Amino acid sequence: MRILIIGSSIPYATHAFKGITAVNIVSYYLAAGLANAGHKVFYQPLLDLAIDSQPFENGDYVLQIERLEEVGIQVLEPVFVENAGKQQPSLRKRMRLLLSRCPVADFYPAYHVRDKIKKAVRSVNAAAILNIWSPEGIAASFGIRHIPKIAYYGDIDFVPTEIYYLEKEVFGSRNNRGLKDSLLDLLNHIKLKKYKNSILKIIKDYDHIGCVTYTNIAKYRKLGVLQAAYFKNTWYDVFEALGADCIEWHRKRRHLTQKVKIIGHVGHLRMTGSSIGLDFLLRKAAPLMKTKLPFDHEIHIIGGGELPARLKPFSKAENVVLRGYVDDLEKEFLDADFFFLLNNVGQYNSAFTRHVIAWSAGQCLVVHRNSVKALPEIDPGVNAIVIDNEVDLAEKLIQVVEKPDTYYQIRRSGRHTYLDAFQPQQVAAEVLAIINSHIH
Repeated sequence: MRILIIGSSIPYATHAFKGITAVNIVSYYLAAGLANAGHKVFYQPLLDLAIDSQPFENGDYVLQIERLEEVGIQVLEPVFVENAGKQQPSLRKRMRLLLSRCPVADFYPAYHVRDKIKKAVRSVNAAAILNIWSPEGIAASFGIRHIPKIAYYGDIDFVPTEIYYLEKEVFGSRNNRGLKDSLLDLLNHIKLKKYKNSILKIIKDYDHIGCVTYTNIAKYRKLGVLQAAYFKNTWYDVFEALGADCIEWHRKRRHLTQKVKIIGHVGHLRMTGSSIGLDFLLRKAAPLMKTKLPFDHEIHIIGGGELPARLKPFSKAENVVLRGYVDDLEKEFLDADFFFLLNNVGQYNSAFTRHVIAWSAGQCLVVHRNSVKALPEIDPGVNAIVIDNEVDLAEKLIQVVEKPDTYYQIRRSGRHTYLDAFQPQQVAAEVLAIINSHIH
């Protein structure tokens, strides 16, 4: 089968340099998995030079194309999109945005390059389109209906904006503001409604919307997107190169009698989920852990960006270590004793690639109970420590540190969860089965 993949990120197998994200890496392994299954895979990059310039600037782009071709991925000439959203819109444009019925192109400039994508489909004689985590790609392929279109998708685009209004305390929004701020809020809500309409218009044009966050299925269907279904997330095997039982490797390498190293957060510090998780971790969990945990510990905060001003005083606590961006994230996962992923502690609910990375690394994953809704493979107390609040977190950490066999069993179960369900070749096979179901 000839499959055209549309993506907004150049696929990379690893974090080759700063700026590579989970989208780059997941794109690589899904595309390589389809090629490895014997299919002809073409990759159509849909790029904005303003934010995708680094591979070109450091001369890596040509080399990376060669690497991709070696694993059976033929990369087409990039289609560049002018990201109008990065520019400050004029008053006239703002008014048009608010008064128009559904201005897709204003939210997704790639809507203007639909003819180029149609040309790419014809040039490779594609039998199907697979979109990987690219809302712009969905807009760019709008109107193509003679072949099936499948989306491997993350968050619903407008949800982070909605969460901003729902979690005002976390994001530092003020209440009881003046008339000007109230008017701006009203205009932003109108804009959000337009944004939702635009997203739904282009999403409904696809034959299948694969959601890596399980709870998004119900949200989509409530909005009339009946073709939404669950797709698993994926990551490469962190331990494959070591050729060893990873839990025994961990057991021999580190002991909980040493200072316990906790990765409290991974990810840009200002993203929606990050803001919620860090607010809980720094204002509530870390102070309680300092007074309640009977063992020495450090909570490492990893990620680019700057903490919100309201959280900076809490980051100076004795048991908190601000790390910033790290070059070798994989090493951090292998060195740590626990990995906290608390971004789902509030009203935001998402399945993150970091869940899968933690299981791949045989890490002891600690999540809020809301994560079970987003990622149904989480089995509380079996492959993850699932907590309800900061008191529950401290109590459960004490329990597993006092019972090393239970601790290592959680790590082993998480590793098996990865091996049983989340390896790239497994997820690629599931995606391929969906594509085939729309062809035959």
